[in-house]
Amino acid sequence: MDAITRAQKHIDTLEPAVSGSGGHAATFRACRILVNDYNLSLDEAWPILLSFNARCEPPWNEKELRRKLEDAARRPKGNYGTDKSQGRKKPEPTTLPPSKRIAKGPAKYNPPPKAPTGPPPVPQLDSSVIATLAEKGAPVLSRYFLANISATDPAIVTPDLYLRALFDTARGEKTIIFADRKTQGQCLWPDQAKHIPTAAPDGIIFLGQPVDGFFRVRDGKKSRRSSECVLTWRHALLESDQMDDVKQWLQALITLPLPIVSITFSGSRSLHVLFRLEAATHEEWRGYVDQIKPALALIGADIQALTNHLVMPRLPGCYRTVNGQEKLQELLYFNPRPTLRPLLYATPLRNVEQDWTTRAAEIVARPDEWPVPLIQQAAAACTTYGLNAALQSLTPLLPTKKRLHPKNLFSNYKIC
Repeated sequence: MDAITRAQKHIDTLEPAVSGSGGHAATFRACRILVNDYNLSLDEAWPILLSFNARCEPPWNEKELRRKLEDAARRPKGNYGTDKSQGRKKPEPTTLPPSKRIAKGPAKYNPPPKAPTGPPPVPQLDSSVIATLAEKGAPVLSRYFLANISATDPAIVTPDLYLRALFDTARGEKTIIFADRKTQGQCLWPDQAKHIPTAAPDGIIFLGQPVDGFFRVRDGKKSRRSSECVLTWRHALLESDQMDDVKQWLQALITLPLPIVSITFSGSRSLHVLFRLEAATHEEWRGYVDQIKPALALIGADIQALTNHLVMPRLPGCYRTVNGQEKLQELLYFNPRPTLRPLLYATPLRNVEQDWTTRAAEIVARPDEWPVPLIQQAAAACTTYGLNAALQSLTPLLPTKKRLHPKNLFSNYKIC
């Protein structure tokens, strides 16, 4: 007796499928018996399955019946003729293809690597980058270079003059000056311009973004230095405490296409480089900073200072105490309307060495024609630029002894 005949006799012994009483399982079992137990092809099994379907209540339509048969043929082979489960899924065979085998021992869950979230990591200081840039700036940077290319001679810029160049008082722009940064400020400028503090143990700083000067309640506390007080997002601050060789850092700095407003010596070991962004919103300001942050990080930028949206730079012309000595927060470069052209390519506007030596000689020749404030200004400039001979000639004409000795100034011991 061939396989087809034996399969027919076997199917005839099966109870027909009845809807609502496991009809699907019974029909599927019949399909598995035909293609698995008797190893019939689909064409061979089909007439036998039709005879079984004729006894079902109700019969399956041919489309559904053929789908069940094809599905049965795709399942692993096994003996379903004596299976009392009426079509329940049989256990997987003991021998599986390599792709489905499970290694012996307890299962180990290896989660997929998580995708990085948040902003990419900020690059670290790269001394080789600084060295490469400094090599370009070294031939240009000298004791007088920054002063000569400044829009205004830094030696004559007072704290009040500096602030008036940065902020538009006609539009109501104000700033806050701090002798203690943890407070709401000791001076609201320009309202209290005559009371600018000029010295403090930790130095004098100011709010780099223009504000309206009004107090607002934030987190239950009154503040006039919060984001809500800012009128426009104008400046950002570049600072580096990582560089021991400040001269080399300056040589690198002047090669960057950065709109630098001012470069101020902190009085200790770092430089405060204020640059202009002029953003309308905090989000726009942050977008600008995020774009340039990776490049500035390579030259040792203090990321916390760079991303501080309120900006707290040193106020030039004021003093701080370092190791028991008063040190000037010295203005080295000043241009309140900067461009992206690197300072390396700026055209000199003056010769401070020659100008102040000549001025000192003119004062000494006719001292009665010069008011004391202008004599003091000339002496301060000669002190700043290390023009010792000119300074000595002016000293007898000064009403008081100068506050600082030339050796205490940045330009006289850092850029020589």
